[in-house]
Amino acid sequence: MEAFIIIILKILGGAALGLVFWLGLLWTIQYGLRSKYYALLFPLSFFFRLAITVLGFYYLAETNWVNLMVVFLGFFSIRLVFLRRFKNPMKYKVNDGEEVSDEVKS
Repeated sequence: MEAFIIIILKILGGAALGLVFWLGLLWTIQYGLRSKYYALLFPLSFFFRLAITVLGFYYLAETNWVNLMVVFLGFFSIRLVFLRRFKNPMKYKVNDGEEVSDEVKS
């Protein structure tokens, strides 16, 4: 029973890391396209999100590959939630006020 609780906690930890990463990405895209300093904001956001995620994975995995896979499960489950939530193309206003969509045109 104790192992089951530990696995659930690691999945929740991975989900928390996923929330930090994917919400940070969403915030960066929404705010960064309107910012004057987008060239600085995007790489800083990426490295900050990456550092938090890598340190979180390192802490939660405890040098065990099974724990690492469980944390990945939580992390990517949040990604699937975000993909379903933002299935429709989002529209943004860039610096010059022009509206831009992220839909793919083929």
